[in-house]
Amino acid sequence: PEVNSAFRPAGDFASVSLPKSGKAVLAFFPAAFSGDADGGCECQLNQLASVKAAGVPVIGISKDSPFTMAKWAAATGDLTYVCDSDNAISEEYVGTFDLGAFLNNLGISKGFKYVCPNRGCVVVEDGKVVYTWIGQDETGPRPDLLPPIDEIMAAAGVSVEKKNF
Repeated sequence: PEVNSAFRPAGDFASVSLPKSGKAVLAFFPAAFSGDADGGCECQLNQLASVKAAGVPVIGISKDSPFTMAKWAAATGDLTYVCDSDNAISEEYVGTFDLGAFLNNLGISKGFKYVCPNRGCVVVEDGKVVYTWIGQDETGPRPDLLPPIDEIMAAAGVSVEKKNF
């Protein structure tokens, strides 16, 4: 997809397009600076830094504003981030959920409404989706789940080093 509300860590607003050939990883996360959930978002993006280091573009996607994403980029490192303010990209690839209702059900908040991307990772090759993981189980969306990095790396064509302990 062509995305016009993108933010690059260098501070430039720019359009971001998926490469027409080769692979890329789209990393969807519910919200930057979201308290305890930050650990999950940051961990997800840190895991994917190894994919980027192997030469596969990684694009972090959230509903957050470009200003929030600028601070998030400074906190999490050199990835490309996209502000999906209307959730259109998220709906196309991983769907959305009401984070507010999720938090309300946990007793963390009351009356908060915030529809945002499901946590997910999508690997695209030559413009086609070849792998999708969405953070959910039989109960519904689970923003606390982390993507299986070994599966994502394999789908992205990045070798996974197994360590013996």
